[in-house]
Amino acid sequence: MSNQKHLAGREKVTVAIVQRPPMYMDKNASIDIACESIIEAGRNDAELVAFSEAWVSGYPFWTEGWEIEISEWGDMRELWQDNGIIVPSRDTDRLAAAAREGNTHAVIGFNEMDERPNVGTLYNSLLFIDRRGSILGTHRKLTPTFSERTFWGQGGSVDLKVFDTDIGRIGGLICGEHWMPLVKAAISMQGQDFHIAAWPGALGYDTTVNDSEPLEKRGTSPVHTTGRQTACDANAFCLNACGLYSKDKISDKFPNPDKLHMYPEGGSTIFGPSGQYLSGPDYNEGIIYAVCEASAIKKAKGILDVLGHYSRPDCFHFEILASNRQNILLAPEYGWREARESQKPHDINNRKINDIAAKYEIDAKVLGKAVDEIVNTRD
Repeated sequence: MSNQKHLAGREKVTVAIVQRPPMYMDKNASIDIACESIIEAGRNDAELVAFSEAWVSGYPFWTEGWEIEISEWGDMRELWQDNGIIVPSRDTDRLAAAAREGNTHAVIGFNEMDERPNVGTLYNSLLFIDRRGSILGTHRKLTPTFSERTFWGQGGSVDLKVFDTDIGRIGGLICGEHWMPLVKAAISMQGQDFHIAAWPGALGYDTTVNDSEPLEKRGTSPVHTTGRQTACDANAFCLNACGLYSKDKISDKFPNPDKLHMYPEGGSTIFGPSGQYLSGPDYNEGIIYAVCEASAIKKAKGILDVLGHYSRPDCFHFEILASNRQNILLAPEYGWREARESQKPHDINNRKINDIAAKYEIDAKVLGKAVDEIVNTRD
């Protein structure tokens, strides 16, 4: 009898990364390209399609600061706002329709606009869509990196999600989150068959190497090293989606294209659950494919089950602190839950629950759920 735990019982799944430039700061044209690419990948038997970070409709490649007059970048910020996407909306409906037509799951990086009517904050997010065209959810980057903090707000622990699908469990993180050990643990411990690692490009910052050399000659990019390690940490397939941009595809509305430093040149790679290269690094425009076999996960876990007994759960306890996306009190008429003191994690750890369950001969899982329900619903 085959093991049904991996790839939802499938023997193999074809996956794809779209490595094509968006129409920079033109979300309608970018969504057109995304929809065409999703459908094309689906027709080529891909059942999971991934895009790079902030693909719709572009990473903020310009500089702002007190040394620059606001008049030089204020118009860019206006266009930035116009290109934000609310979930759900007509924009997401178009992407969902493409996933349905292509009969494939899709994960795409985008600039997400906060849906509250009084807020204009954007987030660096991933949108997860299933093959039926249903939105599974979003992941907002927890901590924007460097100058990103002037552009994007922060996500919360509610954004650490893994989604069940008919091809297996799909999770994802964005760029610098892959250097945050506890964030990676929070996703990996939920169990993934596929991990989407979204990057603006194949970053390289080895100061001993001449930057005029093309990316493929710069040695191992830290993006590739980290993506490969992520696959090993999760015993999962990692789709390392790296951005590719073209100066020929910049919106006519963008006020100062000469201010853009659009460095990404691709470099997307697909890794197996033991860190093996299945495809790439690829620096060409197009769609990158790989066949992912359940047997590879079984072998990886059979040799080194990093999330099972090898993780020594009897010695270590991992807990995700509860937080909603805003961490503030929100008016009920906006349809948001209030942030309560009861959302803070209770101080009853698993060992205490196990001890009490053993003493009174109660199922520990049932007792744990009861404690969580009591704590999280009290006024």
